[in-house]
Amino acid sequence: MILVSFSPAFSLDFSEFSKSDESSWVALEKARLNYQNKDFGEALDGVLRAKDLKREEIQGALNILNEALSYEAVRRIGDDIVRIREKLEERKSYKALMVLDEVFVSKNPGDFGNSMKNLLTWLQGLVSFPEALFLEGNIYSAEGEFKLAQEYYSLAWENNIYFDIPDEKYSLLYKIADLADFTGDTEKKEQALLLVVSGDPVFALPGNETGILLSMKKNLSRKENLESFFLLYRHDKWFALKAYHDLAEYYYGVEGGTMERAFTCSMLASSIIVTKLSYALSDREVDWHYKDLKNLLKTISRHPEILVWMDENKCWETLLLFGDILNLRGNDTLAFNLFEIVSETSVDEDVRVGALRRLLNWN
Repeated sequence: MILVSFSPAFSLDFSEFSKSDESSWVALEKARLNYQNKDFGEALDGVLRAKDLKREEIQGALNILNEALSYEAVRRIGDDIVRIREKLEERKSYKALMVLDEVFVSKNPGDFGNSMKNLLTWLQGLVSFPEALFLEGNIYSAEGEFKLAQEYYSLAWENNIYFDIPDEKYSLLYKIADLADFTGDTEKKEQALLLVVSGDPVFALPGNETGILLSMKKNLSRKENLESFFLLYRHDKWFALKAYHDLAEYYYGVEGGTMERAFTCSMLASSIIVTKLSYALSDREVDWHYKDLKNLLKTISRHPEILVWMDENKCWETLLLFGDILNLRGNDTLAFNLFEIVSETSVDEDVRVGALRRLLNWN
């Protein structure tokens, strides 16, 4: 289960422009804690209060800005944010400047095309409060109200540009995918996972490959072992690892023209795993540096917390799946090489047996 965590100290906070003593973020944090404690009634009440507070805060901020912008001396400036700000400073419009300062905690004039109208539109959009919609979806999902959960997840996705932490949209997409999987909607699950990996500039479906993706594929096609591939390529889009694994698993099990998709996804997932493990070992062992895959997978056995991460993220399963896909598409030497390495290095008996079984059944 993916839980949403909010940190008011690091969020855009317009509560000082509201008459309430409580911040919408604080109210949402209380709702989240009730959700974690399975007090879903209180959690839902808290979410509704947080949404009301957010509307009050944003309306208060908009009222202050609109009043400051209504004066003739300011209107003559036009729509230019920088020039308007200078005029507001000149007029000592401190409350309006406070609103702009809060906006520019995470934004800059260029994000709005230096247009005050665009800034005001964005500020109004914050009322949508996708974090609250996301949590509302989680609450309904936990209560078995899957249709309502999907509705709130969809609303949150429609307003994902207003997430205070942009990467929270990936947590939302994973929730949408998990719910679709639970309800048997494989098409919706695939769509959600593809939206996750669309955040990776390297990824593209077969026929539209990026230059780096084509290079990665060609490397595997002309080599007889995996070392050149893992030495040359590093991929650090951690947020996409689960999506790549799940998509590879899905495409591998579907008949008819999806093997290249499975190959692309499993290749990128495996690259992310090796990159993550390399960084983790470099942080923990000053003298360690990447030599080869076998050494990497053998060395992680000295670090229980890394092995836990491997299990939690199905990394061994991903590597075995990568081998299965390599074998099926004719890269049998690479597949054999990968199964051999996993069988000799994994501390997980089931994984080791799985790799050995593949080697014993080799033909």
